[in-house]
Amino acid sequence: WGTLKVYYKTSLPSEASPGTQIGSDITSASDCQTHSITFDPCGTVTNLYIAFIYTFGSGDNSISFDEVTLTELSCAVPSSLSSSVTSSSTTTISWTAASPAPSSGYDYYYALSATTPVCATTPTGSVAAGVVTDDITGLTTGMTYNYWVRSDCGSPNYSDWVAGGSFTTTAQVPTITSFTPSSGCESVGTVVITGTNFSGTSSVTIGGTAVSSFTVDNDTQITATLATGTTGTIAVTNSAGTASSSGSFTVFAPATITGTLNLCEGAS
Repeated sequence: WGTLKVYYKTSLPSEASPGTQIGSDITSASDCQTHSITFDPCGTVTNLYIAFIYTFGSGDNSISFDEVTLTELSCAVPSSLSSSVTSSSTTTISWTAASPAPSSGYDYYYALSATTPVCATTPTGSVAAGVVTDDITGLTTGMTYNYWVRSDCGSPNYSDWVAGGSFTTTAQVPTITSFTPSSGCESVGTVVITGTNFSGTSSVTIGGTAVSSFTVDNDTQITATLATGTTGTIAVTNSAGTASSSGSFTVFAPATITGTLNLCEGAS
């Protein structure tokens, strides 16, 4: 007995390009065998081809197949997804059980992106059979997350992902602990602000003037580009409130050169 490999492909397969292998190599020495292999082609499939590639072993000269059956498995989807923000970093999600209920519980996935996960997406959490709720912890304050839930009918048999919409964690008032450098030129200079609860920041000002632009690097750091403005304290605002620095940032106006400047080769 040699080695039998089974593949699936959504276009016509060939020996050189048979597709994706299903299961492990079949190498049993028994002459007459029955095998059942479960797989998920992932996504909507219009055409599905099954390919068999057999590598002859010592003394082999032929192989035959009989009663090859392809059965589509089903896995019902959950419904009525809902969420409830319980703290600045925790949200409870719930749903109505699928019917029939899945044998291996449910998976869920959440992300800042609204891009729908695919069947190959790794879930961010799961619950056992019969459980239809879970707490998502460790979230960033003041951020909007999207979430999805699917039924797990036993790998690799899953339902489609069902969208639950989005939820926004409770924002916390920011704090500013430091900034660097302590001065810069207007319109070109940058300042890095360190503190807490910067997620969801809606404005950054210096001396009461909005900066030209800013990027929330993470929940504890903001990088801002100066605009034309005046020297003063730095303020960071989100939906929960505003924090101001204890010290002032100095804004320098661009230097102005007047008169005639003569440059000669070799001079410095």
